[in-house]
Parts: sequence; C-alpha cells; structure tokens
Amino acid sequence: MAKIEVKNKILLLDFDGTLVDTEKLAIRVIEEYCLGKNLFSQVQSLKNISQTIVGRTWKSAIAEMLRLHPLGIDPAELEWDLKFLYRKMLVSGVEWIPGVQEKLKELKSSALAMGIVTGSSRDEVELIIDAEGNSHLFDFIWSAENYSESKPSPEPFVTALEKVKKDHLSAESLQILPHDILVFEDSHAGMESAHGAGMPFVQILHSHPQMLPDPRALATVKDWRELRFG
Repeated sequence: MAKIEVKNKILLLDFDGTLVDTEKLAIRVIEEYCLGKNLFSQVQSLKNISQTIVGRTWKSAIAEMLRLHPLGIDPAELEWDLKFLYRKMLVSGVEWIPGVQEKLKELKSSALAMGIVTGSSRDEVELIIDAEGNSHLFDFIWSAENYSESKPSPEPFVTALEKVKKDHLSAESLQILPHDILVFEDSHAGMESAHGAGMPFVQILHSHPQMLPDPRALATVKDWRELRFG
C-alpha cells in the first residue's frame, strides 16, 4: 500500500488510461479502421503503430503514425474519420478505472485543487464525466484545445501550472511551484511530460500491466485502491 501526501497540493490527473478505460477503445478504432481500409499488410505492424496514440492527442498520434508508416492519406481526413468512430464508441459508455471514483472523492477533500490534463478534446472529457455525475470533482480541465504541443512535450503540464497560478489561486496570492503539483499518469508520454515540467508523478499501471515501473515516479501501483493519501 503506497501512501502519498496530497494535502494542500494541486493535483493534475491524466484522463485516458488513468481515470477512464478509453485507451483500448482508441486502439480498437485505429485497428478496425486500418484493417477495413487494408492499410497494413501485417497485423503486428498495426498493433505496434496503434500504441502511438497512448498519451497523445489525435493530431499528434496521427502525425507519428504517418511518419513511421507513410500511407498516402490526408492527415486531416484520417483524424476526422478516427475521431468520428471513437465518439460513436464513447456514446455506448466508458468504464472508469476500478477504484478511481472513490479515490477521487478522497483527493478532492484533501487537495488544494484538482484538474484534468489530457490529450482528449474537452467535449469528449465532459461527455464521460457528466455521464457519471463526476464533473463537481474537478476544478478545471485542460484538453487538446489548450496547447499546441502534445505530451510527451512538457507544454500541457506547464500550461496547466501557469493557468492555476494566474486564475485559480490568484486571490490567495500563493507562490505555486512545480513541486507543489502532483501528477497522476499512466503512459510513457504523460510521465515524460510531467517530468519535463519538473512535476512529481504517480504511475498508474492498470492500463499497461506489462509496463516497467518508472524509477522517477513517487509511487507505481497497478490499482488505484493500493493508494493511501495523507
């Protein structure tokens, strides 16, 4: 059981794969679309390339996908098609990572503030959290529309920090530094982004059980229920 100090900290949580089990949907969308279009001759190549979406915005994932495998497809058209299929799947419902909703309530009662930092679009995030009545748990959401560079760039977390300092906590006149932040992440891209922004992070392995623990993480757990908060 890992104990993490969260009292009076600002918590920044990744969304896909950390709070909700959406990454497998995104991978399924890419694999079904590409197989249907006969874009890959080898299934293993497709499985490898589908992993590029993890922790990234759709735009960034598609750019990397086409860099590694030039498919002769317009990136904007591919992005539109994939996002359309993905949102159709979202409507059918998304599962929250086991134990996370209970832990979010604990975090909300102790943390100074709590927000989402994600590569998903804001409407996708709101669709999911509103369906479970969880919107009240988050003080802010930073989504793909809020920054020009996707994780693993540190920009998403740096943007969140600057926004917190400018808007959310301006009345208290507090000095907010990167070590006052605690990030919860599941992907290599996300952890690299947090580390690049100088922020400590907790690694959640639920969506990636074969991933090795990141030695930079404050704690690494397979299940949110392994975490205790002080």
